[in-house]
Amino acid sequence: MADKQGKTRKQFEAEIVARAWKDADFMKRLMKDPKSVIQEAVTKMGGKKLPDDLKVTVLEESGKNIYLVLPPNPQTQKTDVLTDEQLEAAAGGAVAIGVVNAIA
Repeated sequence: MADKQGKTRKQFEAEIVARAWKDADFMKRLMKDPKSVIQEAVTKMGGKKLPDDLKVTVLEESGKNIYLVLPPNPQTQKTDVLTDEQLEAAAGGAVAIGVVNAIA
């Protein structure tokens, strides 16, 4: 599913990553305060405010480490965790950050 601008989650993620690779200041901001940076991007796309209690984490892989992000198991998911549909509705589309795992 796509957001109001027709972007999918993967496209949104790719744009954030590409900008971080090109712009050292953006990368520093993303690593230091990822929630604010993601909020700015979501707002530019017409999305809503991220929940105050939402934690956003960015991890940078290197040649010596990789990260596997496990999404919530839908069969054991607690009711206080947002579903993909809830995330999409709040963000104005299907925009979220996989590594960051956020947009609400």
